[in-house]
Amino acid sequence: MLSKFYLSVLSLFLLITLNACSFESQAQKAVRGYIEAVAAEDINKALTFIDMPKELNATEAQVYQGKIKVMISSVSAMIKSKGGIKELKLDKENKIDGDLVVVSFELIFNDGSNDKDKVKLIKRDDGYKITF
Repeated sequence: MLSKFYLSVLSLFLLITLNACSFESQAQKAVRGYIEAVAAEDINKALTFIDMPKELNATEAQVYQGKIKVMISSVSAMIKSKGGIKELKLDKENKIDGDLVVVSFELIFNDGSNDKDKVKLIKRDDGYKITF
C-alpha cells in the first residue's frame, strides 16, 4: 500500500516536471507566433506581433509598417530558400529592464543549416510585442 502511494507521488512529480518544461512564457509564445507567421509568409499575422511606436503619426506609422513588411518578406524568402524551418529552439527569456525582455532562439532549417538570433520584446496590455 505504501509503495503505491510513493509510486503515485513520484508519477505526479514527474508529470508536473515534464509539463513545466514544456510551458513557454508569454514572450516565447510571441516569438514562436511571429516566426511561424513569417515562415508561412503571413505578413498581416506577423505584424500583430510587432510593437508599433505610439509616438508615430499616421504617415510615419504607415512608412514604419511598410519597412517592417519588406523585412518580413525578405526573411520569409530566406526561410523558403533553405527549405523551410525544421525546428525552432527557444531559450529562456532574459529580463533587460522593466517591461523589456530578450528571447534568444535557434532556427534549424530543412537544408541542414541553422541560424541563431535574439529578439527584444516589450510588455504591452495585449501581450508581448517585438520591438526594434
